[in-house]
Amino acid sequence: FQAEDGIRDYKVTGVQTCALPIYQETHKEKLLRMAHQITAFFESYPEEQGVVAIAEHINKFWHRTMRDEFVTTFSENDPALKPLLRKAMSKIKSARPRH
Repeated sequence: FQAEDGIRDYKVTGVQTCALPIYQETHKEKLLRMAHQITAFFESYPEEQGVVAIAEHINKFWHRTMRDEFVTTFSENDPALKPLLRKAMSKIKSARPRH
């Protein structure tokens, strides 16, 4: 839980707070969000250039374990992936077998 800004009142000593639940993004959701941010950047490129650029960016800047987890979690046909990202999946380097 996260405390909201304190509410001060002259009748209360100290500060009253309101506890709010914190949404914790799963690792899978974080990988997907990051991959979609990369994809969004390259969506303005011609399609084949965008596909190559997405894979190159992920291959260059993501650690091998992140790439491994990504390609074993998501397949090229996964509806959760943006279409351009689906096309880039086969170009993402991984040491693990794919779906």
